[in-house]
Amino acid sequence: MMTQAIRILLVRPVSAAVLALALAACSPKGSIRELSPGERSDVIKDRYERVAKTPNDPLARIELARALQDDRQFTQAIYHYRKVIETVPGNANYHNMLGTALDDAGYLDEAMGEYQKAMALDPKIPALYYNIGSVLHEQVKVTEAIEQYKKAIELNRDYADAWYNLGRAQQALRQFPEAIGSYNQYLILEPPARDVMRWRKYAEDALREMGVSEEDIQAVIKKGELIRSGQLAVPDPSAVPPPAPAPVVTEPAKAEPPKTGPAKPEPPKAAEPPPRQRRREPPPLLEWPEDHPNNPKNRAKLQQQQAQPAPAAPQPVPAATVPAPAK
Repeated sequence: MMTQAIRILLVRPVSAAVLALALAACSPKGSIRELSPGERSDVIKDRYERVAKTPNDPLARIELARALQDDRQFTQAIYHYRKVIETVPGNANYHNMLGTALDDAGYLDEAMGEYQKAMALDPKIPALYYNIGSVLHEQVKVTEAIEQYKKAIELNRDYADAWYNLGRAQQALRQFPEAIGSYNQYLILEPPARDVMRWRKYAEDALREMGVSEEDIQAVIKKGELIRSGQLAVPDPSAVPPPAPAPVVTEPAKAEPPKTGPAKPEPPKAAEPPPRQRRREPPPLLEWPEDHPNNPKNRAKLQQQQAQPAPAAPQPVPAATVPAPAK
């Protein structure tokens, strides 16, 4: 999703440094996937130069790794994520980012290992549960994936991507009422921007497949528009108002003696990038393996085989007798 500032920059010739700064400031996820190949190369070159100037700055290297990952240079992205973790160990966000790069490269087991490391460090990152659920979904472990999507939503009720994937998984397991509710929530939360129209169409088509009328679908879309514009507020029924805090009696602060000399200003801290979620496309409707009993193509054949009586066990073939040689 690109802001107006980015759109203005892309139609004017700008330097790579200016473009990189604009992306970092205006793009919520710091992604360069919307740029042309030449513009992506300029941004990556600029970020390589920043790392060369400040090799011990983890945020500069993280921005380089994110750009390489968005440009599908997964091997290089994994290398730089690992270098950051060597410099700053014990950061859940960095393990999660490394996991997404391994995930994009197809190393699902290694990615799951990094997600688990991040989970041990900070179990309150919604994107972690989403990422784990997506890997499980791809491995056809749909029930386990649903549990992870629900945990992500518990931590962030407005997590549109988690609602979308939850609807996909529920539909795959033929949990149609639950899937309809998840898709509805997704359509309410996700603004119809250009880069998400494909997924919004998937959700609308899925609702039609499950028998939802066009009138009801349009009503949900209109409700989402009203909520996002602030014209309609829908309270969360699961939310419980917190109890009134007890009055706290505090002692008056003791006056500190004045400090001698001018105060040294603290250096500004660089903002850490937000947790990155799995970059792969949301999983399509589940395709069961050919020999799986839930595969519609295979289900009728399996039912027919189960209805037929079991074949009789074959009779053992008598061993051939060889006449003894004459003495």
